[in-house]
Amino acid sequence: MNKKMFIFLNMTMLVVLLYAQKPSASDSLNSAKGWTFSFNVDHKNFSDTGRNRYFILEPDYYLQLEGREGKTKINLVIEVTNEKEVIEGVNTRIVEERESHNGELVEVSKNFYAIDKFSHSIFYFGEEVDIYKRGKIISHNGTWRSGEDGAKFGLMMPGLPLIGARYYQEMAEGVAMDRAKVVSISETVETPAGRFENCLKVEETTPLEPDMKEYKYYAPEIGLIKDGSLRLVKYGFKKRRSEMDRIGPQSSAERKQEQDIEALLKISSNLDYAWSRCDASAFAGLFDREADFSFLDGELIQGQEQIEQYLKNKVFKRSSEFRWQSSFMKKIRFITDNVAIGDGIIRVVEKSGSEEQVWLEANVTVITVKKGDDWFISALRLTKRTAK
Repeated sequence: MNKKMFIFLNMTMLVVLLYAQKPSASDSLNSAKGWTFSFNVDHKNFSDTGRNRYFILEPDYYLQLEGREGKTKINLVIEVTNEKEVIEGVNTRIVEERESHNGELVEVSKNFYAIDKFSHSIFYFGEEVDIYKRGKIISHNGTWRSGEDGAKFGLMMPGLPLIGARYYQEMAEGVAMDRAKVVSISETVETPAGRFENCLKVEETTPLEPDMKEYKYYAPEIGLIKDGSLRLVKYGFKKRRSEMDRIGPQSSAERKQEQDIEALLKISSNLDYAWSRCDASAFAGLFDREADFSFLDGELIQGQEQIEQYLKNKVFKRSSEFRWQSSFMKKIRFITDNVAIGDGIIRVVEKSGSEEQVWLEANVTVITVKKGDDWFISALRLTKRTAK
């Protein structure tokens, strides 16, 4: 072998090795069988504010987690800010994460999220990262944005987590390619902030680091409660706390209204979740025993048991043929201290091969009443039908 040929072959091998060491987003995605990496979402349906069962994307909501790794005490604060950012024509909400080690700030990231108003799935459009050392920014490793350098938005939290579902959370070549697998929706987790049941367990991996595997746990109506060694210590709405500090202790009436709002938001979330799963029992369980339900044909169904049977036998009869989307109580208004009305929308999308068509849309009115300390649905009306 002559000298020129030897040099050429060695240079060729070097180029091959260099490219092999840098994973490609397209190569990784094409070889990742069973992982969802393309999300057919109409951008008109995105909102920068909302919530699903395991993720709250509402301004001033925060989570604080703490834990230890060896001798290092870690503090992580996640806050939904009032800031927004337009990415690929979508209004996204900025969620800030601040991580400290032994009291020293090590990372601040601004994450961009949007929620699909109908499926309630929350999508991840990128992040801006500042890495700190001794109070100074030393890098921006991990920064990416959907639509730039081939990056695509991913799915952070499905509106309806199904056991075994596998999907990409972020898709930025050589930068960020985290993916998640739903392991369980029935975990019980103990944290300094309390004991939580029916928690979602997610396994996170990345093709960029094949040996890495992490587990995160999310509690219904709370959000992230455990991330590796970190556990939830505080959560809630920060603005309400700061207002309390400024004006002094809340009056009993203010505390009562705040509790009522949270209870009604929980009913809304549970309605959406039960509707998306076509779970007639869970849906009807939110109604008062003597409640009534009026579907689009004008038929009036009275009584909790009758509502459940009607849903099973008529409404959800062809459940596997459709996607059941909703936002039952987008707006809530109080009529009296013990009566509130929620207005929203439902949508049923027909699966037809690779395409989906809106089969039904309807406006929803939910009338709720308070009995003792608990709220129940006393009536639910669906109107203004649009059919295929």
